[in-house]
Amino acid sequence: MDAGPKNGRATIRSIAEDTGLSIATVSRALQDSPSVRPETIEIVLTAAERLGYRRNPAGAGLRSGRTETICLVMPIAREGDMLGDVGALRLATGANHRLAGTGYNLSLVPFAPGDDPFEAMIGVVRRGNFDGIILSSTRPDDARVRYLHRRNIPFVTFGRTELPFAHAHYDVDNQDFVRRAVRLLVERGCRKPVLFAPPRELMFSQHRIAGFRQALAEAGLACDETAIVDEANQVALVDEGMRLAAADQRPDSYICGGEIGALAVMRALERAGQAVGRDVHLVTMETSALPVLFSPPLTAFFQDLHHAGAVLADFILRRVDGAPPEDLQRVDTMTLRERA
Repeated sequence: MDAGPKNGRATIRSIAEDTGLSIATVSRALQDSPSVRPETIEIVLTAAERLGYRRNPAGAGLRSGRTETICLVMPIAREGDMLGDVGALRLATGANHRLAGTGYNLSLVPFAPGDDPFEAMIGVVRRGNFDGIILSSTRPDDARVRYLHRRNIPFVTFGRTELPFAHAHYDVDNQDFVRRAVRLLVERGCRKPVLFAPPRELMFSQHRIAGFRQALAEAGLACDETAIVDEANQVALVDEGMRLAAADQRPDSYICGGEIGALAVMRALERAGQAVGRDVHLVTMETSALPVLFSPPLTAFFQDLHHAGAVLADFILRRVDGAPPEDLQRVDTMTLRERA
């Protein structure tokens, strides 16, 4: 059937008329009920998108149509990490600070190492007690982003994707961070830098690798793929650092993705009898002031996660109020903190 929405507004009833399904089936499909077959859910979502259906929280049993809750769904640590993500608390604090006085509360939904990030988000959606969602750790073709976009659920991501539609996002330029880090090391006479890269399925990891390759090419240096080392977790960095320090063609410099990882590499170099600043150089990204306490203090690129959390919260509030995603996109650069 080709029944359009009545009065110009799509409803569950108009979707049912369009698809020939029952109202109950359409309702369950829009909630991703496990009792509905995936192919039926796809039929319903396709019709909902074509008819311009918009999710109405009041129809899900909410008294006012809004829950006054924003969900921040993010990983906290990886298996084998010593302290986990030291910046996660700053991100949440920044978001909570921005929400203060708005009537909205922040609900932190962490997921553990090994958990499926898509399933973590689906759990939030099925409970339905939110007005908007903030996601982190994006991937180029992020299934979570596709899912929320198809269902017209307000969301914003900390990180970009390569999806063919616009979505609200805030990001820091990780490609620029690594490119500038390599240039800094080259200026110090380094010719064999190593990049410790997070899991490569993550968008920001791919940006860092692209920046590494670009900077090496600009400096006329070959990009040996062995110079890009997968960072499994913080503990594994000690073993990786010792392996690299003992190699015949050992690196003369390292780029780390965080202060705890940098500390692990420094410990490995110390065990191998190499001193940072004397035998090798090390540059890191930081989200705190910890590197100033290292011996020697490390040059770092600062990512202000408190600010990032505030921007993400501001964007999701505006998205909930109907602002178009094209108006809610921003990428900042990190601040260099050069230390002796």
